[in-house]
Amino acid sequence: GKCGRRQSKAMAIEARYGLLGEGGEEEEEDDGAHLHLHRSVTKGYGYVPPKRVTGWVNVVFILFAELVGTGILSLPYTFAKVGWLIGCLELVAFCLLSLFSGLLLHRLQEHFPGSITYGNLAMEVMGRGSGGEFYQAVIFTFVYVAFFGNLAISLLLSAQSLQNIFWDKKGICLYTYSAAAAAMLFPLTQLRSLHQVSFAGLGSTIAISVAIGLLM
Repeated sequence: GKCGRRQSKAMAIEARYGLLGEGGEEEEEDDGAHLHLHRSVTKGYGYVPPKRVTGWVNVVFILFAELVGTGILSLPYTFAKVGWLIGCLELVAFCLLSLFSGLLLHRLQEHFPGSITYGNLAMEVMGRGSGGEFYQAVIFTFVYVAFFGNLAISLLLSAQSLQNIFWDKKGICLYTYSAAAAAMLFPLTQLRSLHQVSFAGLGSTIAISVAIGLLM
């Protein structure tokens, strides 16, 4: 009947995004809550995120790669400019702000479990049909502009790093190094979940740890 067709359609969407086990059967254990959540997400936003399988170790790799990164290498220069007192105060202040924003995001996600992006959260908080769609578009604009800017910074930094590695190759311009860096980064842009990104974060964690060790 109608209920059966609806269930079949939901299962087809879940199978497309890898939410079902092999052979088309739903995996046991806690998959019931997972499928129920993702059906509601599919109904609301037309997107089915992958099953949450990321452990705390993988999250550490993601956060370390995102928050530490190459920025930590500039801390000595910054402290030399502003001094120990102001530098330490700023570190503590931004640490508390990051903690506060993380707690806010956690509370929002607990209250709106179907929201999977900042834009979804904005629409749910402001209310559907009450201007929420406008705020969702605004948030998405800011997010994608930030993503584009971060990508440009990463690409330029990678190109300059390649140029410094091959400093004796005088006939190669920055544009060529940028193209090479883009080709090297392109496979990583195909990762579709944070769980997959966490393994790339492991590589970043190892690289930055080695760089810090060499400098010390």
